[in-house]
Amino acid sequence: MLILTALLLTMILASAALAIDLGSFYSAQTKAQSAADAAALAAAQDLGGSGSATATSDGTTIALTNYPGATVSVSEPTTNEAKVTVSASSPSYFGQALGLSSARVSASATAAVTGGSVKCTTPGSGCLALFAMSTSCSGTPPINFDGGGNNISGGIWSNGSVDIGGGGSVIAGGANYSNRSGCQFIEDGGGNSVDGTYENNATNDPPGSTAVAPTSTWPIDYSKDFPACGGTGELSCTGPCDVSTTPCPAANKTPGFCTEASNATSWTLDSWYPYTLQSGNVYCGVGTGTASNPATWNGKISANQSGSTPIKATYVAGSFSPGGGSELEACGYSASGYQASGCSASVPSPVTQNYPLIYVTGTSGFSFEGGGGSLTGDVFAPNGPISWDGGGTTITGMLEGQTITWGGGGMTADGPPAGSFGSSGGGTVSLLQ
Repeated sequence: MLILTALLLTMILASAALAIDLGSFYSAQTKAQSAADAAALAAAQDLGGSGSATATSDGTTIALTNYPGATVSVSEPTTNEAKVTVSASSPSYFGQALGLSSARVSASATAAVTGGSVKCTTPGSGCLALFAMSTSCSGTPPINFDGGGNNISGGIWSNGSVDIGGGGSVIAGGANYSNRSGCQFIEDGGGNSVDGTYENNATNDPPGSTAVAPTSTWPIDYSKDFPACGGTGELSCTGPCDVSTTPCPAANKTPGFCTEASNATSWTLDSWYPYTLQSGNVYCGVGTGTASNPATWNGKISANQSGSTPIKATYVAGSFSPGGGSELEACGYSASGYQASGCSASVPSPVTQNYPLIYVTGTSGFSFEGGGGSLTGDVFAPNGPISWDGGGTTITGMLEGQTITWGGGGMTADGPPAGSFGSSGGGTVSLLQ
């Protein structure tokens, strides 16, 4: 019996390892899969507006909360999908007697967000064109069409009232205005079309307009693309100092997304003088603000470039004013998502779907006066107004500001789906596997 027991001991241990250790490995695999599922859903939700950096951070945090000590990777197969892989070493118990100390378990999950703040990949009437954050119901409405004959291939959203001005305007994607007491949709003339429905007389609340609850969420919060640098967990300050500063002291460096910077109160960028515009750059108008913190910048940039080939660059400043006839496009812009080859090699990928064409941080906002030319890319003015008087100018993009005064010109929208923005917190997320 002793001899038989000794001979069978190895088989007994192997059976125990098979029954207990494999069960432990299976439990660890299930735990890794659950962690990956939860993390992918959290990361995909961020892609509805917060962007890649937040998605990576939140996905990693959720995965480690559900599986402490695991190795986590977060990637984006597409601009609205997040993939999370969780892997860990699961210890063996009885198997150690046979030389098996542990097994590696791994699980992946991919989730996608639909609706919310994911931009349209096909610009046009189904996308958001204009968004005004102001909740004013009196005085000049937050969205004010100053005159008739406007053509917006997209939808508009105002947290206050809307006035589409004179007759003959077209808003192909519908119009939303606030349902707060006193807010209204105003027409100053007939013959306007809102979402395909024409009005022959000036009336309030025409078909195609909808009273909705105001939202505090920007369609795309582009401030996430341009964070301050120099603190714990933030980007390092690797950008240039003022164009006239040589050498560049470390204390005066800008964030790494800047390829050119200026401390001038007013910085004029032309195709000939005094500073040559170059495609691929991100121009930073610091002014007298703190170089490391874009939220404090107060420099004004004026960019003038005309010709058949647009300058493909992005501008971050306290205020911005392009010249009439300018041909400008955001660096790396693509309707399907950011193309790294379109920006300088030193520029990091944006956390949103694309870099905007213009991000103005100050209260003076954005002003375009003069006709002709084209602009491709979004304009984000979270603290100030947007004034657009671009007769004969075309724009593909989205305008986001406290208020928007539209004075003419054509526009093809590329913002989030016009009908879904504001209807949910950040889009609908679901697992793809």
